[in-house]
Amino acid sequence: VLDGAHAAICIANAGATVGGLEVCGAGRTDASFSGSSVRVNSGIASNIVVNGGAAWGSAVFVGPNALFTCGVITNLTRYSNKPCNPVTLSCGTLSDTVIAGCTYATGISVAEPPISTHSAICRVTVANNTSLAGTSGLVANYLVDVSDTDFVGNDSTAGGAVVSASGGAPYSPNLTMTNCRIVGNRIYNCSGAVTLGNYAHAAFTNVLIADNEGVAGSQTAACRGLSVAGSSTSTYRNCTVAGNRTAHAVNAGVSVDTASAAKTFSNCIFWGNCGTEGEGSSNFEVTGTGTAPSIKNCCWPEAARENGNTPDDPKLRTVKRYRYYPSPTGS
Repeated sequence: VLDGAHAAICIANAGATVGGLEVCGAGRTDASFSGSSVRVNSGIASNIVVNGGAAWGSAVFVGPNALFTCGVITNLTRYSNKPCNPVTLSCGTLSDTVIAGCTYATGISVAEPPISTHSAICRVTVANNTSLAGTSGLVANYLVDVSDTDFVGNDSTAGGAVVSASGGAPYSPNLTMTNCRIVGNRIYNCSGAVTLGNYAHAAFTNVLIADNEGVAGSQTAACRGLSVAGSSTSTYRNCTVAGNRTAHAVNAGVSVDTASAAKTFSNCIFWGNCGTEGEGSSNFEVTGTGTAPSIKNCCWPEAARENGNTPDDPKLRTVKRYRYYPSPTGS
């Protein structure tokens, strides 16, 4: 259904598939609207290019059990400083899609679910975008599973690359990330390239957080690689946080607050992160007076040789402009 008054393309039939189209210059400017270029309430949108447009709201909306796949979203801008983002997911799936060359307020947004079903993001690339008012890659405050997805080379003037500010019951874990890269992003006035706020519950497996740059701003935010708040319950397996830099004299790698929730790290590397105070003390820090995180079979320069941890150099190597970081076990 083509509906120029609300969305350029609106799919509302569970058995429908619409594809092979290009939407140019669409965008709702009279009021905020989710899906001004493509709105998939149900059904499938496939092989659709969203090119340009000044949105107020989101360019693409994917509703419960709907799918937006094999698409491209590019040259998007926001209308008159209004809130906008490239995609809003509400229990829908975004797959095999590239979001690149856009200027927006925040990145992919996960809406509060109308049903107890996870949204899903798989095989998506979010690259070389500019966020003018918040997180450049993903805002994940509700149920979402992210896999085989890259957030690369994005520039934020007021936030990180992946942020989950909250979650809590019944959304535990509200964010899972598997086989993902958060690499080469520029972050500003945010706790980390990946920031998990209080009550954000997360499970990370085979995630690379590397070569992100924190820029000093008017606030005292650290702009490190990974920041985990005290009430965030989270697990990390086969993850690497390396080569992140911050203009602040603070830890540039991982910072974990132990206030009230458990954190577990296994088979992870924290290496080569650098704050202005120098690289040696900038890889892993624990703050707070709660239960210390469980750290096993991990590698960082200050590690004690216990629980399988090691301070030995993991011999990281470089491929093209980004580094490749093997797990401590070599798997």
